[in-house]
Amino acid sequence: MVTFIFWATLILYVVVSLYVARYIKNIKDYYVMGERANTLWITGSLTASYLSAVTFVGIAGIVYLNGPPIFLLVYGSWIGMVGAILYVGRKLRAYGSMTMPDFIQRRYGTSVSIVATIILIVGLLGYGLVQLMGAGVLLSAVTGTSYTTMIIAFSIALIFFCATAGMWSVVVTDTLMMITILVGCFVVAPLVVGKAGGFEGITTGLMQKSPLFWSSGGPVLKAPIGWSLGQLILWAVFFPAAPWIAMRAFPCKNDFVLMRSIAWSTLLATTTVTVLFLGVSATYLLNPNIKPADQVFVWACQTQVGAFLGGMGIAGIMAAILSTAATIFIAAGFGLSRDLYERLAARDVTEKQKIAYARIAQVIVGVVVLVLALQRPLSIYWIGAWSGALFATAWMPMLVAGFEWKRVTRQGAYASMILGMGCYILLYQMVRVWKMFKLPWNLDPIIFGIIISCVILWIVSLLTKPTKEDLAMHDQLEAIRLSEQTIKSFPAPGALQKEIGITRKTAWAVIVVSIIFFGWLIMKIVPAVS
Repeated sequence: MVTFIFWATLILYVVVSLYVARYIKNIKDYYVMGERANTLWITGSLTASYLSAVTFVGIAGIVYLNGPPIFLLVYGSWIGMVGAILYVGRKLRAYGSMTMPDFIQRRYGTSVSIVATIILIVGLLGYGLVQLMGAGVLLSAVTGTSYTTMIIAFSIALIFFCATAGMWSVVVTDTLMMITILVGCFVVAPLVVGKAGGFEGITTGLMQKSPLFWSSGGPVLKAPIGWSLGQLILWAVFFPAAPWIAMRAFPCKNDFVLMRSIAWSTLLATTTVTVLFLGVSATYLLNPNIKPADQVFVWACQTQVGAFLGGMGIAGIMAAILSTAATIFIAAGFGLSRDLYERLAARDVTEKQKIAYARIAQVIVGVVVLVLALQRPLSIYWIGAWSGALFATAWMPMLVAGFEWKRVTRQGAYASMILGMGCYILLYQMVRVWKMFKLPWNLDPIIFGIIISCVILWIVSLLTKPTKEDLAMHDQLEAIRLSEQTIKSFPAPGALQKEIGITRKTAWAVIVVSIIFFGWLIMKIVPAVS
């Protein structure tokens, strides 16, 4: 059943990609869907991005061993996601960007943009490679298919649907993946909770195992508050700088679609991950000896529900992995074609040539990742471990300064990216690998890496002078009023009022459902563990 679902899923995504490829008429269609994405599509894409492979495998294993409160750490990612869409993504969309380096090129010049793009490609390739290798190991064990066959099949499917229709493929297939993920979580996890004794089991039962199951640190990690706080901050500050997240704002029809989508996706993601991790915690009562722990949800799917439901649950994991990988592939391919090759060697080309280059770039990215994944290089894991931090230290200070600070200089951006990133890597090695010392309150090195990067950008910018072109560009971008642009995009009488009304109703619906769902959980859980 699982093997059938796996192959059927890959074939479905390929067929969907062939279908939506008919919408690709120009380069804007390929990169940002011609700005035609509706609320359903963006909600699906964002939700699938929220619920990545890390959610179902890595964090699920941590929650299984340490209890439900540990998953509160990832709530920082939702803070970061909202910032990525409503602050970074919305601004870049208003500036006419089709990729994040588009803005960097306008604000800081081509040379800074090229350095940023190289960092982007290296970080995404490393992160994508680790995702692909992890998927190959996990799913080959589940389906009985060899690692090599699994990696090749995954890569061919990803190359095909990323290259065929670009952002159209990713957003539409993400929406299908979201449905699969939601079905898996909201069916399998509650059944597991029921088998473990319901809420009585995951409260009283886990408390009897160890009171630390309902602490902020957990019985295995026994993490101090500083570490937990650091992880919360890490997720909140990393996501706004992640290119594959902010770029979800670019295909939106308008700002109201963007606002409704982030509201619905945040609701779906928070409720889904809460149900999932309560199910994962309940699994500890059924089997406290699952090894490796990160396969806890796979074990639950294989042993605690029927073959069909178990297959749907594992299909949810597959969908999360594919969604993450597709997002990384597409972002890296866009960086290679539009942000690197076109700016360096192919400035005067036709629309058809640009689409061809973009598709070729997707193939190159996919083949490179495939070849590396087949070699199983252990040394590549350090790039995967650092990739998120690369964007937080090298990109975020430079991006925010580009939005908000007229006085920032190109030299400051260079220094912040290179030295900030280098300082973080060195600090990470000294603290996590070489164990030379501990940071205050056990905070994550990324927190200090971001601070160092910001300080470097500030000092170097004060010691250098911005060019007249950069000052003029800042004024030009600052003159763009996001609200005015939105109003002007609705020339028809009553259209703006209609969008405002729908968005207002969406906000109230999300608030009401959130209060009901989380209020009910609080009333069920808090009295039992207090």
